[in-house]
Amino acid sequence: MSAHHTCDDDNSPRSRTPRDLGHPSAIYEAIIAAGFSVVAAHPVHAELRASSPKAAAKDPISLDAILVCRKRSTGTKPIYTQQAVIDRTDFLAEKLRAAELTISAGDYFVIAASQALVSASPEALSFEGIERRLKSLRLVLKESQNRAC
Repeated sequence: MSAHHTCDDDNSPRSRTPRDLGHPSAIYEAIIAAGFSVVAAHPVHAELRASSPKAAAKDPISLDAILVCRKRSTGTKPIYTQQAVIDRTDFLAEKLRAAELTISAGDYFVIAASQALVSASPEALSFEGIERRLKSLRLVLKESQNRAC
């Protein structure tokens, strides 16, 4: 298996397998490294839940996110708050439900992660920084789902 090589903030090499490159943290890192910011994220229906791999999954994900990017400006102030990301995610998930789409917990995280990338872009976080933020977001979402059950 081939690996994609990048450097940490201190220029020490880091390798990622191709599987890692589809992860939101790796996508964010590539966008930031290219000098761009994520300015909007739109959830889109990507795959049918009835497809073989999806049907076998415990919590199938049928959404992807289209990320809208532009060259990063230096004057943008960080605006990230976890609650703002969750509020925006709730709004978008409700719009999809109104269009008669079923939103799984995995789909909900896809929406939340994409919104977190938008909110975190002005900060130009490292891979580890956005990874920590997404892990924290996932934990909060799981806790709220457990309370709802």
